[in-house]
Amino acid sequence: MTNNKNLRYLKALVIAGSLFSLTACQELPPFNFAVKDVPISQQVVQADLRSIMVNVAHPDEKTGHLDPSTDKALPAIKESLNDALNRATIFQDDAAKHVNLQATVLKLDPPAIGITMVTDMDCRYVITDRSTGAPIFNEVITSQGKVPMGFSWIGVIRAKESINRAVQNNIAGFLDKLEHDPMTIARTPMSSAPVVSSSPDKTATTEAN
Repeated sequence: MTNNKNLRYLKALVIAGSLFSLTACQELPPFNFAVKDVPISQQVVQADLRSIMVNVAHPDEKTGHLDPSTDKALPAIKESLNDALNRATIFQDDAAKHVNLQATVLKLDPPAIGITMVTDMDCRYVITDRSTGAPIFNEVITSQGKVPMGFSWIGVIRAKESINRAVQNNIAGFLDKLEHDPMTIARTPMSSAPVVSSSPDKTATTEAN
């Protein structure tokens, strides 16, 4: 009887050790909000983008659940937004009009549990004319990030990747909406330019309210 009890105990230790080893081999993915395959925009905004700010919505602005740790992701969201805009070259650096871009996260609702992990996100993008203070673009972009069981059997890894995908899809949705906005004009050979690398005047401080 004692031998059977010891055998069951040893078996439990082996199983627990194996699970721990498997978990350790699959590190949690980092936040990676960089949008893949950003094409050069076929339309351009006749304005020079001077500043990008990213913040969290006030309680009366929220459109849904806003994860308490969202503010920790703001620097990465801003960096990826800036990178995507640079690669799309949708703004004109030599334009007479100067504008600011503010992105406000209205909802970021990661999953608590599930087989397919789904994160929902809403973000408002406002482009403001610096000379008049008037908004020239104001849209809420809604996105989802879905990660099936096949990505990883560890739930927390699937959940974090679903956040990555939700943000990536949101930025991509903003680029698409901006490119098809009536204020844009068709790109011409005169306005074509290589992708602009990040520079101090293109990198704004991240604000969290």
